[in-house]
Amino acid sequence: MDERQAYIDKMQAQMREWQAKVDEYQAKADKAQADAKIDYSQKVDDLKTRMDNVQLKMNELRDAQDDAWKSIKEGMDNAVSDLKGAFSEAASKFK
Repeated sequence: MDERQAYIDKMQAQMREWQAKVDEYQAKADKAQADAKIDYSQKVDDLKTRMDNVQLKMNELRDAQDDAWKSIKEGMDNAVSDLKGAFSEAASKFK
């Protein structure tokens, strides 16, 4: 397996974990009272948007030419870092 495929496989596994966490947060948002429900739902929507961005970057990475994938990987790493920060922030809200 080449380096790019290993990276993509790793990110796909991470995305599945994040999706499970988003599903958990969505369930908590659905059960929350009115004010908290709005805040929770906004956090969940933000996470979903950031996950979509990571997925788009992953698709670009998968489709990239061999000589270009490392530059695209840098953009994906930034999107992943942004998403991790959003999950950290959301975790504090959903405790």
